[in-house]
Amino acid sequence: MTDTPPPPQPKAWQRAAVLAAFVALLFVIYLAIPRPNPSGAEERRGFLGGLPGLLLPAPTYTPIPSPTPPWTPTPAPTAAPPAATMTLTAQPEAPRLRLKVNAWCRSGPAVYYEAMAALRVGAEVQALGRYEGERGAYWLVQTPQGTRCWLPQRYATLVEPTDFAALPTVEPPPSPPVAFVVGLERYSQCGQRHGVTLWIRNEGNRVLESADVKIEGPGLRYTFTTRLDHRNGFVWWLNCQTSGRLERLLPGETGYMTIDTNADIQGDIFTVTIKACTENNLQGLCLERRLALP
Repeated sequence: MTDTPPPPQPKAWQRAAVLAAFVALLFVIYLAIPRPNPSGAEERRGFLGGLPGLLLPAPTYTPIPSPTPPWTPTPAPTAAPPAATMTLTAQPEAPRLRLKVNAWCRSGPAVYYEAMAALRVGAEVQALGRYEGERGAYWLVQTPQGTRCWLPQRYATLVEPTDFAALPTVEPPPSPPVAFVVGLERYSQCGQRHGVTLWIRNEGNRVLESADVKIEGPGLRYTFTTRLDHRNGFVWWLNCQTSGRLERLLPGETGYMTIDTNADIQGDIFTVTIKACTENNLQGLCLERRLALP
C-alpha cells in the first residue's frame, strides 16, 4: 500500500490574499445596496461591471420665462360727475271757490258753449284763471273730478280772500260754429194783441237762417210757438208803430223776435226754448238753448 502524500498547504500569503478578496467583495456588495438620498436628487451609477461610478446630482429644472406682453397703459379712472340735485319747490295751492247756486260749468265763457259739468250749491272747485269781456266775468275752474270748465263769476265766491284780478287772465276758446245769446227785450202790446219780444245775437261764425221759439208758462198753463224762417225772417214788433224784419242773422249781428201770446204774461216766470239753425226749415247746423225769463 502506497501512502498518498498529503495535499500541499496554502502558504500564508495565499491565505491573506483570499481574505483580502473576500473583504473587497463585501465592500463592493455594500456599495451596491441602494440608499435614500436626503437631498431628493437622483444619482447616476457607473457602467463598468455594475460598479458604482461617479455620483452626479440630477439636473435642476429651470422654467423658461414666458414672453412678457407689451405694456399697455391703463387709463386713469375718470371721476363720476356729481349727481344732479333736484330742488323741489312747493307750488302754491290754487284758490278755492264755493258755489252760491246750482250752475252749469261750460267749455267756454258763455252760455252757448257745451255744458261740461253740473255743479251744486256748496260745492268747491279750484280757480285756475279768469276772463273779463263782452260775455261778462268768468272763472276758469277745475272740478274735483278733474274737469276744466268755465263758470260765471257771480255764481261762486272765493273760500279764501283772494283778489279776482290776482288770478291769471286766460284767453277763451273760439266760439262754436253755431252760437247765440238771447234775452228779454220787452213785453209788446198793440190793442188786444200781446207778445214777448226777445233779442238774439249771433256769436258764431255761421249765418243763422231759421229759428223756432217756444214759450211755456208756469205749470204749462200756456205754450206759444213761433217759426222764423225764409217766409217771414226774424220778425219783431214792439208796439203798433214799431216793427222790423231780418231775412237772416249774420255773425256778430243782433236781431229781434216777437212771439205772439194770447194774454198779458207780464209778471210770470216762463221758460223759453230757442232752436236756431244755419239753413231754412231748421236744417243744417243747429243749436238749442233753454232759459228762464225774466
